[in-house]
Amino acid sequence: MLSLVWLTSLALMCASMSVLAALIIARLHRDHVERVRLTLRPKLARALMRFAAGQQEAPKIRIERRVEREALVETALDTVQLMQGGTKERLVAYLRALGIDAILRRQALCRNVRKRVQALEALSLFPGEKTIDVLQRAEASRDLRVWLTALRARCALGVGPDIAGLIEASERTGARRSSAMQELIAERVRTHLNEALAALRTPLQPLTRALLVRALGETGSRHALDPLRLALHNPDPAVRAAAAGGLGALGFDGAADALARATRDSDWRVRLRAAEAIGQLHLWRQAEHLTPLLSDPVWWVRYRAEEALKRLGDLGVKQLARASGPTRPDA
Repeated sequence: MLSLVWLTSLALMCASMSVLAALIIARLHRDHVERVRLTLRPKLARALMRFAAGQQEAPKIRIERRVEREALVETALDTVQLMQGGTKERLVAYLRALGIDAILRRQALCRNVRKRVQALEALSLFPGEKTIDVLQRAEASRDLRVWLTALRARCALGVGPDIAGLIEASERTGARRSSAMQELIAERVRTHLNEALAALRTPLQPLTRALLVRALGETGSRHALDPLRLALHNPDPAVRAAAAGGLGALGFDGAADALARATRDSDWRVRLRAAEAIGQLHLWRQAEHLTPLLSDPVWWVRYRAEEALKRLGDLGVKQLARASGPTRPDA
């Protein structure tokens, strides 16, 4: 019995030593790969930039080993971001000739999320049916980072969905709060204003409508003025707050009366955005509507109203001098 216990202990000790040795070897291998990558990247960057600038012939780059391929992909992506026009096209054509686009398409479908995201970002440099197919397959992923990066790449290639498709995508878990998703919608709204105005007339979730309303405010188009003023009457306070902020960003004093009414809204977020917009647009004639907000029960509203009045020049300063009431944070 003691012999069996001793043998079991010995076996466990040997197994532990084997696992420890494997971990050490793996760590040493990773360190070696990282050193090789750090050594290769400066050399690759110099060669690629000289080639793109037409200062040398196409460099002969080895990509047999995985570390060499990864170093080339990482360096090429960093380098191409610094270029435009003919130099960028020259470098992209060279990378395609090396088969980098095929490597990226395979990497975009691997299990490693970091590598997938990196590859999907890079594929926007290589338009084509194969690339689009890979991007669409990646959009089926449940990982927000993966499918959103694929969607961004498809939009960058000019084959992304219309505003209705982007709105549908924004309903996926976590997407609406993503800055990347918001940027995609804002960019589509800027370039396809009529699409956005049509979408605004359809049934939408309140937070999705608020996102679209904010994007309309960033267009700077007079065509967005009436829809935003109308949105101030929406029953959802998130939409009304977005509309008030959008009117401030839009930059037209035609929003003055609507913003003055919004300073009396029942929701403090709407009052706050209205005060900010009045100050942002320098609507000095609306200074009197900011004065009651200096006594608002919410400190942030009082603070923003005071800031807005200061932006309205002498008239605003006089309103502040005449006003009284608490201007410190709530206890």
